[in-house]
Amino acid sequence: MIEFLPYLLILVGWDVSAPAESMVIASSLHPTEEVCVEKGEAFVAKRGTFESPYGTAKYRYFCIPAPTPDEYHGAFEQMK
Repeated sequence: MIEFLPYLLILVGWDVSAPAESMVIASSLHPTEEVCVEKGEAFVAKRGTFESPYGTAKYRYFCIPAPTPDEYHGAFEQMK
């Protein structure tokens, strides 16, 4: 059996005047790290530094391996 390990793209935005108040904008799964990085770079490049009514917003992305089924099951077992 071939194990498929997708990558999780996490997009984060924050207001420059209040960086501790960062928030996750979105997350999505991608089949490879290369595709994940490509999507993250495109998102950040499209927005750059964005002027909002609250100040200046900046964006960053992270690509991390998605949890394996064993990790999911382990997390659910800990919650019992």
